[in-house]
Amino acid sequence: MVYFSRPFLQQHLGGGSQVLIVEIRDHSATPLAKKYAVRRLICPTLKANPWAPEKPGMNGYMFVGLGNEENTFIQPEERILFVGLDEKKFMLAGKYEAKRVAPLTVMEWASLSAAVRKGYCEATKRKNKDSRSIEEIHHAYDIGELKVPCVLLTCLEFDEKFYFELKAKKAVTPPSSGPQACKRRRGDDGYDVDQGSQVIRKAKIED
Repeated sequence: MVYFSRPFLQQHLGGGSQVLIVEIRDHSATPLAKKYAVRRLICPTLKANPWAPEKPGMNGYMFVGLGNEENTFIQPEERILFVGLDEKKFMLAGKYEAKRVAPLTVMEWASLSAAVRKGYCEATKRKNKDSRSIEEIHHAYDIGELKVPCVLLTCLEFDEKFYFELKAKKAVTPPSSGPQACKRRRGDDGYDVDQGSQVIRKAKIED
């Protein structure tokens, strides 16, 4: 699997290199983007969205809906998904449907790592212009006064031709095995009972 940086994606597809939700307008679309009708991307990182897909074809979730993103994905949207393993390595996961589902429960929030929860509280303060302290915001999530918005990511397809053309643009990258072609997969926004009777949401992945 070959990974791509956000500046690389901007250079070879178009759109911005900083925002999470990317709209590629006609004036900035590259020939490659036009060839594969790539106009809408989402680029979450695992650091902030630990339930995002970790390999092509997986279903998952991302925690999007703060500030200006409050009304995003209320209606399902089809987008090309790139997942950041870190800030510089983004994996092409495939074409996905993104739609808003029920926010995280208190137990689901508590299941996230301390670092993820702290980062989300900082994002809440920044994006929502919340006047409370980070500690107060954290407590509000702990008791369910604030809820983390959640978006279900369902894999629709993986276009190998698009992947290999994008890979070819990165000629300096040593050859590696290509991704497994994903079957059509559907997600489930239900709940599973985890160990200790803790209710944890999980994406359902077909074998």
